[in-house]
Amino acid sequence: MSIYQDSLTTESFALYGGCAHGIPIRLLELLPDERCKPIRCRIHYTNLIHYTTTGNQSREPFLKYEALSYCWGDNSTRKSIFLKDTISFDVTANLHSALEHIRDISSSKLLWVDSICINQSDAQEKNQQVAVMQHIYTRADTVLIWLGQADQDSRAAFILAQDVLRANASMSPSDLLGAIRGMREPERLGLPPASSPLWYDLFALIQRPWFKRAWVVQELATASQAIVMCGNDRLSWDDFHSVYDYLLVSGLTSRAPFAFNNFMTLCHARRLEKLKTPQNTLHVLVRHQQALASDSRDKIFAFRGLIHPHPDEAHRAMSPDYISSAQRIYIDFAIETIRNDHNLDILSVSRVRPGNDHPTPLSLPSWVPDWSVSDQVSSLQAWENYSDSEGVIRTRFAAAGSTVCDPVYDEDRSRIGLQGVVVDRISLVGPECSFVSDQDKFSQFNDSAFSLPDQKVLRRWEDLAYRRNPAKYPTGEGRKDVYWQTLMAGTIYENFETTRNMFLLWDQSMAFPRLLHFVGLDYIWFMYIVQYLMAKICSLAFFLSCTNAAKDLGTHRPKTLWPSLQSPMLHRRIFTTKTGLLGLGPKLMGQDGDLITLFKGGALPLIVRPKGNKDDGTEEYELIGDCYIHGIMKGELYESFKGKFKTMWLV
Repeated sequence: MSIYQDSLTTESFALYGGCAHGIPIRLLELLPDERCKPIRCRIHYTNLIHYTTTGNQSREPFLKYEALSYCWGDNSTRKSIFLKDTISFDVTANLHSALEHIRDISSSKLLWVDSICINQSDAQEKNQQVAVMQHIYTRADTVLIWLGQADQDSRAAFILAQDVLRANASMSPSDLLGAIRGMREPERLGLPPASSPLWYDLFALIQRPWFKRAWVVQELATASQAIVMCGNDRLSWDDFHSVYDYLLVSGLTSRAPFAFNNFMTLCHARRLEKLKTPQNTLHVLVRHQQALASDSRDKIFAFRGLIHPHPDEAHRAMSPDYISSAQRIYIDFAIETIRNDHNLDILSVSRVRPGNDHPTPLSLPSWVPDWSVSDQVSSLQAWENYSDSEGVIRTRFAAAGSTVCDPVYDEDRSRIGLQGVVVDRISLVGPECSFVSDQDKFSQFNDSAFSLPDQKVLRRWEDLAYRRNPAKYPTGEGRKDVYWQTLMAGTIYENFETTRNMFLLWDQSMAFPRLLHFVGLDYIWFMYIVQYLMAKICSLAFFLSCTNAAKDLGTHRPKTLWPSLQSPMLHRRIFTTKTGLLGLGPKLMGQDGDLITLFKGGALPLIVRPKGNKDDGTEEYELIGDCYIHGIMKGELYESFKGKFKTMWLV
């Protein structure tokens, strides 16, 4: 006999029957049984906002439940569960495994599971239910995070996690300070040595598919409490986070730095949600652009619950709509974002074309970002680093002064007309800067491991920036100073001299990789072997001094600079203009015919490509992307071209 009132009809789920007001949802009662037995469930409905409202009494959900956060997995591999004993319902193998591990042998579990509790074949119902998913996860007693089946590595990772937690609990202030400084060896805390492969089991755990999915961001961020599950292993999210905090402060993350990207993004989203930090709609989508979703429309809808405060046009454009196409949703979102923000920041989102990396991008106007693509190019705006005490983003660039945009659109809203002016043309373009995908395996020596694949690219960039042209830059600065500021897209740490010294230290530490490139031995595996052997033969301190890496132990270490360099450089190109300016631009830019433009309301210069004239004489352009051009980012050129702006149509 069910402990909950049954509301399942014999033919279909009765979602709205008996719920005249509020937000009715279905809940799944997972009936008790042994692991090997078929999964039996019952469906119930309740009102999401069924709580007392008299006086100042607290608002409590009618039924207590847990919400499941998981990856659907392969849709082609499905297993059956039974609803009301006789109704067979197919679920993915990953969900089936999760339910098996959640099921108790003696008592029922009340769950919310999206693929069962929402009628996936009813677009209108999906619109209604997805719109309240933020509240579903917020009001759940616990969010259960299912990482998948356990394996030998994951079991070892959870055992090591418990050891780290015990070490953290017994750590003295001096131990903590030593760990933060990277001076306290893990063995002194009863943990495996830094060279142990056991640490890679923890890295592998946060590389599981769950950490890469779009919907889990909101599910974790809004959870009051969460439990991480992998097979039979369980750990609270707070403890799970503490384990990886230790890896961060101890410097162990340098062995696999890219493994932490998705994890840290999730933690950041949860922290902002708990603090109720004001968040701009566009900035949230850019921050999570690399998250994956099976339905392209979910790259907009999945982050709706993270926006604070809510009432703006861009947020309303995120309302779930599984009837319209992804193209229509992306175009409408771009228009509403420009209308709401009164600027052209959305044109700074990186653009893609069909190719090996992105075989099937959506057919969109060039000025509309394709959110379906999980692009690795970060924004030159670096919004996260420039917020005030209230979390409001203050842009650091003003290439078009303090102007605001006043866009016009054609009838089908596929073209946008903006007030713009051509201020320069592209002259020479360097190669794209990219990194190998398996570098996490070879990153024990930090900067050198990152830099090795790029020596050829960096050499050509240096030739283009200052080696072949020793004359002063148009601003009067030395060209090498202009070069490093361009690599960092104008980012300054503390002050100019400090940042310059950081760059020079990093530049000196590249001597060994440059030598390997010169003799044709620029392979990551070769450098790894050489460094390993040298470290064994010589003392470590002597070897580091031989490679100019001893400076890494100073106050401003090269490895602290490299992530800042890597972020704006990755998948971009160095270029020069006809007037001798140096810039950092998108990988899609070409050498012939591309134009540098300023648009009213634009914080950065934009690179466009002429597409010809229409029959009515209007000129059309394809947007290639934004760029950093040293010497014009604060509006230096705006006054010179102030009276020359005209309508330019982007298609």
